[in-house]
Parts: sequence; C-alpha cells; structure tokens
Amino acid sequence: MTTPTAQKPKPRKRSKGLKYRSYLNHEIVQMAFKAGQGMTPGQIAEAMGGDATGGRVGAQLRKYGVHLPRRGDDDIMQLRWSRRDRLALESIASNRQHDAPDIAVILLRILLAEPVLMGNLLDEAEMFDEAARR
Repeated sequence: MTTPTAQKPKPRKRSKGLKYRSYLNHEIVQMAFKAGQGMTPGQIAEAMGGDATGGRVGAQLRKYGVHLPRRGDDDIMQLRWSRRDRLALESIASNRQHDAPDIAVILLRILLAEPVLMGNLLDEAEMFDEAARR
C-alpha cells in the first residue's frame, strides 16, 4: 500500500508585463534633479526615455526621500539659506509632527494670511540689516 505524497505547489507564472530593473546612481541623481526643477514623475520618465514610467520614477524618488509636486496647484521653489538657519528650523521641527520643509510652509501660510504681521516682520528685518551694515 502506498501513502499519498504531498504535492508540491506549482510555481506561479510571472506576468509578461514590463521588466523591472534597478536604476543606476546617475539616473537617480538625474531624476532627483529634474524633480527639484518641478517636473512631475511622468515628465521625468518622458525626458529619460527608455522603459521609464511615471509610476516607477515616482516610486524610486520616494524610496530615496525626494519630495514630488502633488497634483493640483502645488509648486516647488528652491531656496538658498544658511546651514545655521536650516539646522535651527530642523531643531524646531524635531519637537513637532512635521519635518522642516513642512514647518516652513506652515509659517509662510500664516504670514500670507496676516499681511500686517508680515509687513511688520519685514520692516524689522530691514532694520536689523541696516544696523548690521553700519
């Protein structure tokens, strides 16, 4: 009498869709640069050509922590500021539930909603600049 043997499951067939590949370092840097210029993942994929798609480009950039413009009226603006100022904002953000860029946007929105406050702060900043030049 023979005992039944356990049947091995058949391996799953892979779909014949797009092949996945790893992006090279210089390609990721190019993608990140283009994202910093405000391009969407679809635009980046089109510019790179080949087998790149917007979904793959977006996934790769998110994997490396690159922020992408959202759909709608979001825009990217590059800022030049001192390392000291950035570290100070990151220190403030570390005590909050937001990261430093989000804190900067929140503060800017508050100032835009209060034009008198913004004007007063800008006047005060100009006074500090004039005093520093003397």
